Amino acid sequence: MTANRYALRASREPGSRDDLDFFPTPPWATRAFLEKLEREVDASIPNRTAWEPACGQGHMAIPLAERFRTVSASDIMQHVWTPGTQATFKSYGSWPPGPSIDFLDMRMSPAPDWIITNPPFNLAADFAVACRSRASIGFALLVRSVWAESIGRYDAIFREMPPTHIWQFAERVPMAKGRWIPAGSTATAYSWFVWDVRKIGSGTEFGWIPPGQRALYHRESDVDLFNGGDA
Repeated sequence: MTANRYALRASREPGSRDDLDFFPTPPWATRAFLEKLEREVDASIPNRTAWEPACGQGHMAIPLAERFRTVSASDIMQHVWTPGTQATFKSYGSWPPGPSIDFLDMRMSPAPDWIITNPPFNLAADFAVACRSRASIGFALLVRSVWAESIGRYDAIFREMPPTHIWQFAERVPMAKGRWIPAGSTATAYSWFVWDVRKIGSGTEFGWIPPGQRALYHRESDVDLFNGGDA
């Protein structure tokens, strides 16, 4: 698995956002997830620390910073954060966006309570394996729902390290390569795969993130923050 990881990474290192599977997460999708995570898995989220290791331009890091005590944001590529996103992120008392960091080659000390990210799809399995030794309480990956399939992922991850929770979005979460399009649509289904490291091996609970989350958690201020008012 390690050799395969480096082969994949080598093909993605030229340095553009396109090379790095940059698909910004709609901020509302992270807020909906955090509501469910705090309600069903860890009621102490406001006292916890988190790390977003594929932060891009902060589309997920800022919603995380709204709920966690502190958040670290890093990425293998130094993406450009607008002055507005930088100021907003720092206003929560969180750590500023970090330098270019390859998550698969580094650890944070002390370990964050949670690692939460939308990883590059082709490296999501490597992210999952790495997260287990880097998060003290749990980790969560936002991935295409078809990620649950394949013999390779079953052998590499799910057989020995099944997620404790899988939460399927009942409504679609539109993601586009290179930028967030607030009014976008998609034919792709997404789910959150969650591992509570205290309960790995106790089974997997499947549930839904119900319809209506986009309407509930979208903020027009997000459009101004990330897109300069351009919807």
